Amino acid sequence: MNVELTKKAKRQLGNLPKSEAKKVARKLFQLERSPFTGKKLAGKLQTRYSLKAWPYRIIVTVQSSDTTSSSRGYEVAVAISHLYEIASLALAMTKSVSGL
Repeated sequence: MNVELTKKAKRQLGNLPKSEAKKVARKLFQLERSPFTGKKLAGKLQTRYSLKAWPYRIIVTVQSSDTTSSSRGYEVAVAISHLYEIASLALAMTKSVSGL
């Protein structure tokens, strides 16, 4: 399974305190096993899932993979944001992740 962090997610993960980064990392490992983990979002974001790593949310986009590098046929893009910033992040992912 290929889990791809957005540039912003990589930067945010690097800036998190170690205890918070460990919570997020555990959720990312869950995604490797099961890409459809989490709460399915609604409306314009209905193709995305949300995972909780309090006080952060991980927004996940799962797309079919045409390459053989992904063992289960999926690519997973991830963005991480604080609970209070999540709405704007999810909408921004709509534009930035479409090119996976």
